[in-house]
Amino acid sequence: GPLPDDFPPLTWNGGAPEEMAPGYTLFNVMDWKHVLSFGLLLVVDSKGEVVWYHRSSQPLVQAMRSSEGTILSTIGENDGIIEVDMLGNLLEQWLPAEMGLDGLHHALTQTPDGHIVGLSSELRSLGGYPDGDGDITHQVVGDVIVEFTRDGEITHKWSLLDVLDPFHHNPAFDLPFWTPLYPDAGSPPKDWSHGNSVQFDASDDSYVVSLANTDQVVKLDRATGAAVWVLGSQGDFTLDAGGTWFSYPHGPELSADHKVLLYDDGVYKESRRSRLVEYSLAFDPAGAGGVATESWSWDGGAEPFYCFSPADVDRLENGNLLVLHGSLVGDPGSPPLGSKNPLSVRLEELTPDDPGHPVFSLTIGHPEDASLGRYTSFAAARIPRLYPDAWVITDAGPPVEPPVPC
Repeated sequence: GPLPDDFPPLTWNGGAPEEMAPGYTLFNVMDWKHVLSFGLLLVVDSKGEVVWYHRSSQPLVQAMRSSEGTILSTIGENDGIIEVDMLGNLLEQWLPAEMGLDGLHHALTQTPDGHIVGLSSELRSLGGYPDGDGDITHQVVGDVIVEFTRDGEITHKWSLLDVLDPFHHNPAFDLPFWTPLYPDAGSPPKDWSHGNSVQFDASDDSYVVSLANTDQVVKLDRATGAAVWVLGSQGDFTLDAGGTWFSYPHGPELSADHKVLLYDDGVYKESRRSRLVEYSLAFDPAGAGGVATESWSWDGGAEPFYCFSPADVDRLENGNLLVLHGSLVGDPGSPPLGSKNPLSVRLEELTPDDPGHPVFSLTIGHPEDASLGRYTSFAAARIPRLYPDAWVITDAGPPVEPPVPC
């Protein structure tokens, strides 16, 4: 049926659907006119047509298809995780206060045994930060990796402030992101790590976390919480000649052959230009770390792009890349949060050998006119089919999916 009148505008820019990896694409949309009261999850087909959506009165952030065939999504800024079925029914919710957590924010994933892994936070009073001729004490917020069962029982909980250097950070340290969660901190708390992605690596039973405000990707041992390695600024790897480190990373993905693919926002680079980048890791057999080689990158060539915050990239089963330019800034030279600066989203599927010619491209919003609406998106995922296997109707012919609830 027709989409609601207040739906964000979707413009399919064309492509080559026959060259795409199979499946549908799940992603979220945030409306900056109603940033705290508008939540939307979408599933689109190979031509950008909406085949499923779910609306909410609060922001829906990262969504994923669960191992049970449902949809999991983080909600609000720090408000928890919900589970809905494909008919939009709320099946479960995990609320931080009920679990003894300060919050659950940004990202989530699942382990092979069905546990949920998310990002929480903690507030600490830490001294020793340089301030002119002396030191100063700050109220500092750090990320906490938390793993829990579907019953809400926490099985693992690791604080990054116990693992990494709390004095290493980029200028986003001073931004007041955490003030709403910690209003009684006495002064605006410092945003030290700002985790925005968590993945589970079953090959060595570890977590891989993206930290925007330290410009790092960190692998941590699941059993001990210890850092296995740190990639990026002041990390464990020497960058090979010809490469550059990332700034304000999003959506890292680790492959079996020790390559890390991520979206490099480039927020604290003079160019104000984002890119996709992949690093090949060669480990030092004598100890932690080794050498990182920039093996591939793409910055748009003659048509550069700049995302100031949320963005994502995934490698698909056919080798293509699913790219979410989740916060495209119309004027990179102006403050991205200024109400007159356009914010829009572009969802693409690229081939690494010819990234300038997407096999799929969909624009969400108004790239050139902020007055018509400003939209962002946090993450995207390719799902193999619209409905879980248990819903597929079979007979003598091929599988048939139920009607689309649009």
